[in-house]
Order: sequence, then C-alpha cells, then structure tokens
Amino acid sequence: MEIETQFNQLPKEMEKKSIDYNAVKDLVLMLISNVTNTDNDWLQDALKDTMQDEDYAQDKQLLSINETIDNLKIKRFWGSYQRNIKILINCTNHAYVNKTDKKTLVEDSSPLERNHLRYLLMKDDLILQLVNNSSHIEVFLHPMLYAFGLFQHSIDQIKDLEEDILRFRSTEKEAVFSLYIGAVNHWINLIIHKPPGAFQTPQFYLLDSSNLKFLDKVEEQLIEVQEKRCRRKASIGLKPSSQFMVKMSIHSLFDQRRIYEILVDVFNGKSSIAQYYCSSFTNNILKQFHMFTDSLQTEPSNLSVPKSRMFAQSKPLSEDEEKSLAKYDLSEFLYPFKQVEGDYKYLKKLSSKEDLLNFFDLIQTFLSSCQRPQHIEADINRNVHSFGIEGFFKNDIGKLTNWTQALLDADEKIKKVVGQGELLSQKGAQNVRLFEQLIAVVRQLNSKLQKPSLLQKFRNCLS
Repeated sequence: MEIETQFNQLPKEMEKKSIDYNAVKDLVLMLISNVTNTDNDWLQDALKDTMQDEDYAQDKQLLSINETIDNLKIKRFWGSYQRNIKILINCTNHAYVNKTDKKTLVEDSSPLERNHLRYLLMKDDLILQLVNNSSHIEVFLHPMLYAFGLFQHSIDQIKDLEEDILRFRSTEKEAVFSLYIGAVNHWINLIIHKPPGAFQTPQFYLLDSSNLKFLDKVEEQLIEVQEKRCRRKASIGLKPSSQFMVKMSIHSLFDQRRIYEILVDVFNGKSSIAQYYCSSFTNNILKQFHMFTDSLQTEPSNLSVPKSRMFAQSKPLSEDEEKSLAKYDLSEFLYPFKQVEGDYKYLKKLSSKEDLLNFFDLIQTFLSSCQRPQHIEADINRNVHSFGIEGFFKNDIGKLTNWTQALLDADEKIKKVVGQGELLSQKGAQNVRLFEQLIAVVRQLNSKLQKPSLLQKFRNCLS
C-alpha cells in the first residue's frame, strides 16, 4: 500500500521531533479508512419523530446525509487544492484576493475565505464547464454563509439563491444543487440531488472533511464531540487549539445543525430561504431588546429555542459528555437560536412617569450598546420592503406588529405623561433625538406591516 510505504520513511524524522509515530500512523490510517464509510442509520431513527408531524408525514424519504466522503481520494484533494491556490494567486481583482491573501495562501497554506470561494465559482474553468454542461443534468452552485444563527448574505444574494432553489425544484430535468457552507470557522459541502420531474423529493449528501459524526447527537452532546477531537490531537503531540478556537468550533457544530435543518425544510418546499433569512434578523433584534428591557417584566418571559423537527431532543449522556458539558455554559451556544414570545404586554402596562423614564433609559442602553435605529432599519425594514410580508413567517410578523405598536404606544405615553420639555431637561437633546429616530423607524415598519404588499394584494384578488 502506498500509504504504508510513505509511513515507513517517517519514523526517524518524527522521533527527532518527539512525535509518537505509531499514534500518528494509527490515526491517519483510521481516518483514511473512514473516508470510505457511510452511516445513515441514525437518520432513520431521527426521522421517526418527524414522521409524526403532520406537515412532514409525506417525507418518508426525506433525505440521506452522508457524514463522510466516500469517493474523494486524498491525492486528488491536495491536487485540487493546489490548483485552486494557483487560480487565486493569478487573480488581479483585489476585491476577491489581495496581496496579503496571496502571501498567506502560499506561505501558511491558509484556509480559503468567502471572497476566494466566490471568485473560484465565477472563474474556475472546471466549475464553469460543470454548470454549463451539455448533459440532461442541471447544476447549481452557491455559497451558504451562516454563523451564530445569522445569514451572512446581502438581500440580492438571498434573492438569487431563492430564485435558483425554485428553478432547481421546478425543473423537469434531473438536477444537482451544491452548497458550499461556511459555518463560523469550517467549510462543508452539501449536495442536493433531485431526480427527473418537477418538485420531486430530493436526497441530501453531506461532505465534511472533519469526519465528525454529530448529527445524531443532542445539543448537550455536541461539546464532547469537539472536546474529544481536542484530546485526540493532544494524544499525538499536536499543538492544542486555543480556548477561543475551541469555542468557535463548538459554535460551528451548532450552526451546522441549524443550517442543515433549514436547508432540508427549504429544499422540500416547506418554507422559503427568505423567510429564514428575515426571521434570523428579526429574532436577533427582538431578543436583544428583550434582554435590555427584561427588568420591566412583572411575569417571567424566557427566551426559548424552537423544538427541532429533525434532530433528537434528548438522550442519556455518557460520563465524558457530562464532564465536557460542565466545562462550558450551554446557553452561550444556544443563544443565537433563541426566540422571544413577542406579546410585549409588559410595555402596555407602563403608565407612571417613573416607569416611563426608566423605560426611556433602558431603550437608550439598547440603542447605544447593540442596535442603532439605522441598524434596525437595515435588518428589518429593508427586508420587509424587499421580500414583502409574505417573505416573513406569520409568527414573526405577529411579533414585529406587537413590538412596533407597543413602542408607538409607549412614545405617546411619554409625550403625555412626561412631556417633551421635561424629557429634554432630564435626558438631554442627543438621547431624545436618538429615541425619536427609533420611533420614526418603528412607525415606518408598523405601517408596512399593516399594509399588504402589491404581491399580497394580487394574491388576495386571485383568491
């Protein structure tokens, strides 16, 4: 075996550097063996509960996710890597590859960045030949950037993606959709295959260079997946990752699980990618608002993570999993996916001058610490303008309607109970102006939520 021959030349060199040759050899041979393994049994178990969901009852052949690459040779991988590096080095557009990028790609073998991927998808001749093939199979390629529960795309990029997903699902031809997923600090490739015929149930294939098996785990077990990998690195004498990088890798596991669930939902036609895009920004702003105004609530209103319809919810933990879980705050990794109830009844109860001025101070902290009015306008108002109300989940529209109306009502109370003069005297012109900017954004948003878009009006006429 070629691998064995190459290993036989290494012992003396590794001994000089105090590296355990046998441990490295066993690990690498194990990983090479894993490259040809697939394990989809976990998915059938995971889908048993899903099948009880009325919306998913028809998806008995929902997907098939492979957690290991089954036909990509290591030699071919590195040959492809070097070829990609050469294309990037020859790039003359600094918006995609700058001088620093080129230096680190050559000297440090640094990982490919987002702009590098976009450039390769536009300029790589092999990729262009694949997309423009003369066979009966349509091919779609897209980056999918998702980190900390948020999509890392512009509105135009989401529109392009949504258009291609619809084309993929509706074409009568056999089709393949390749998504290059960037999740915090790791790249993964998700391949979706649709047989001939429009709106056929697709199959999903996950290609992950890490070979980590975690999709059959519950949330409490994910930390041990990464901790086990760290222990393995230490056992063969490799430099340990920093605590920061370990945390980022754990975040990546949580983000990967979430984006897989989103994509399965979208490619099966249950929801649109725009709805998930808008939802991520809507809930991000609302839960931050919740945190800063939580002290006003007389009744507990906890943030919660929506129940997964695809992954297991609970499993007994092993001793190692318990130990790893105790080392971290699980809520840190769950926070990006948490949502609020969104009724805002506690704001409607504000009436006294003291309560209203306290509310004003909390809003100032919210605005100055994390969400300026222009950020709210960019993340929510523009999404409503671009995708319409139908581009949002109904539940999110309800939350936004309640939130904007509660803020408008609070503004009216402040004007009547406190008065503009006293507010300026106590809080200062700059703070009052910032609050007024928020109310202007909220009023505009509230108006859009109450008035259906042209597309919705057209649909109403048809019905």
